[in-house]
Amino acid sequence: MRDIQIHIASYNDPLLLHTVRTALAHAAHPERLHFAIFDQQAASMAWVFAEIPRVRYLCVHPRHSKGACWARSMVATLYEGQPLVLQVDAHMHFDHHWDVIIEREFERIEKVIKKPVMSSYPPSFEIEANGSVTLRPLPRGKVLVHVPNEGTEIKEETPAFVFGSVWRDSPVPLPGIHLAGGFFLTLGQFINEVPYDPMVYFLGEEQSMSVRAFTHGWDIYHPTVMPIYHLYRKPGEVSANQHWNAEFARMRTRSLADFQARSNARLRALFYEGEQLGPFGFGYVRSLSDYARFSGIDYEARTINWDLYRRMLKR
Repeated sequence: MRDIQIHIASYNDPLLLHTVRTALAHAAHPERLHFAIFDQQAASMAWVFAEIPRVRYLCVHPRHSKGACWARSMVATLYEGQPLVLQVDAHMHFDHHWDVIIEREFERIEKVIKKPVMSSYPPSFEIEANGSVTLRPLPRGKVLVHVPNEGTEIKEETPAFVFGSVWRDSPVPLPGIHLAGGFFLTLGQFINEVPYDPMVYFLGEEQSMSVRAFTHGWDIYHPTVMPIYHLYRKPGEVSANQHWNAEFARMRTRSLADFQARSNARLRALFYEGEQLGPFGFGYVRSLSDYARFSGIDYEARTINWDLYRRMLKR
């Protein structure tokens, strides 16, 4: 098994320590796990993580935070050259021998793809009133494929929109058009080839990363197994670990509207205006037009080819 550095951006998250502890406790080879954590909370947990081996930890006060992608980009500064990188959120639960399971699945993809990104929206877990954890595992023999929601329109003010997912019957990992920020496993070189753009705020993160990865020659695949679980919020739920929560948002000089406006301008520059954004721009292996032909999502024309998209789901 290869060493894995686990990348976690955390914002006032009470489950950060749970995430790290279950990753270590349930791994078959905990000695091969390394952690890169960028924390955003008022009280640093450096003294806690100093007691856990192979953890690199940075913390800033939430009033200085600039959003999700900025935090992800800060995590990447802690990368130390491990062969594999696993990005997850700070509110995860890891099942037994999860490390062996995901690497075996990744190796299946590596047999056919030189530069794979294995990604999926993770299944859910819940914490019961008595503190016990209930897992909601994926159905067997199915793969969760990320797709635009039916009827989605690509708007002039921003190319960002919300993706959904559909189940497909498959015994093997399936190629995809969209990665999930809450879970992806890839080769370490991805960190340098497709770095997170700190100017993107939140919505549009996964589109920016997915299309940029594609143009740099990386291929997204969705796995048949997922031994890592995510704590999802209930509809309408507001919590302190959201960047726009009023408690710390009011301390910042930049408003939520400012963050979003800057982010939308950055995404328009990338997808619509053809600006050269250096390391945060598109690669030269494949083009934005190639992505449109592959996915059915044509950002330049602001259209989605639903016929091509439906045929893609049947491949």
